[in-house]
Amino acid sequence: MRYLRAIGLAAVAVALAFTLPAGPASATVLENDEGDHVTFFRASDEAGIVFHASIGSISCAISGLQARMLNAGGSAEAVRAGVRVLSLRWCREPVIVLRDGELEIDAAGATGEGNGTLASDGLKITVAHRGFHCVFETEDTEIGVLTGADTTGSVPTIDLNGSIPRAGGGGGVFCGSAAAWTGSYQVITEPDLNVR
Repeated sequence: MRYLRAIGLAAVAVALAFTLPAGPASATVLENDEGDHVTFFRASDEAGIVFHASIGSISCAISGLQARMLNAGGSAEAVRAGVRVLSLRWCREPVIVLRDGELEIDAAGATGEGNGTLASDGLKITVAHRGFHCVFETEDTEIGVLTGADTTGSVPTIDLNGSIPRAGGGGGVFCGSAAAWTGSYQVITEPDLNVR
């Protein structure tokens, strides 16, 4: 993720039929109905994002992301995407992204056909609460699941349910060893895109 900015995604875009493929669990590709590879997607939060740290829970009322694919994926590799924009707005306390990283979508680790696990690498976030300052960073960290439209029956979703390890900050032991990251996004992009 090249950089994260605290800007909003006022996203009224066409929700797509974004699904993960049935078939070999080791194959992960993002493509449209014509078989062309997906190169870009956006997602908008459904009900806010929450960081659950030892210093306290910090909620952000509005969040969204944009990601561009770094590879096509396939039978031997997961799909990787660089996050171009991650917006975190209306947070109860300061939440600042210090460094972007990458996302990885892998159908092999999913709990059902049409879904994929979501991992993050290189994302670095700082949070402040009650006078404490904590820094958290992903390192091939599983952060949630991408659920395809075949499973949801409508719009594909990203459900965050991961724990981001602490990487520093002035809060020391009060920051704990990690912060949970919860929330969900609806995936939005051009029509007819699917994860296969």
